Amino acid sequence: MTMTDIPIVSENGNSGGLTHCPQCNEPVRPGELVCSNCNFILASASASSATKALKRAEEFFEKGRPKIGSALRRLQKVTLLIDGKQAPLPSGQKVIIGRADPHSNSPRPDLDLTPFGALEMGVSRQHVEISWKNDLVFIADVGSTNGTLLNGQELLKGIERILRDNDKLVIGHMPVIVHFVDG
Repeated sequence: MTMTDIPIVSENGNSGGLTHCPQCNEPVRPGELVCSNCNFILASASASSATKALKRAEEFFEKGRPKIGSALRRLQKVTLLIDGKQAPLPSGQKVIIGRADPHSNSPRPDLDLTPFGALEMGVSRQHVEISWKNDLVFIADVGSTNGTLLNGQELLKGIERILRDNDKLVIGHMPVIVHFVDG
């Protein structure tokens, strides 16, 4: 016997209220899948409660995503624009961006955002990593306390995303614009 075979009878005898478990006859609320008294499975999930198959998320996101900028070309350098001031990234295969803390034994970041109010804006000591691979620039949050947004999308810890010219970052609560400049 399934839930659809059980007559729906309310406490006052009218249909449309409580149902009863076919095993122990205890009252069961409509929509319950398991009897709370005897743990009898009343019904399997119906088609209306099944998860719908949707388009792949990245297809949906990329289709509606405005093109922010181009990927890095050879001989370009990355500069961050923070509160109208430029902060060029030092050269290297990987660059850690964060804030220095003279009272901590943690390593200093390659690019220190302290002069831009990093502490007040929730920037971690080791916040994001910028890396270069095959002429592309990648960014990854390294497990910061307040997170990082890339064009409004939260970066997951350790997951690299391509960085493009004119991308908008929020490092902690610090707004940053990425620029690729010839050099």
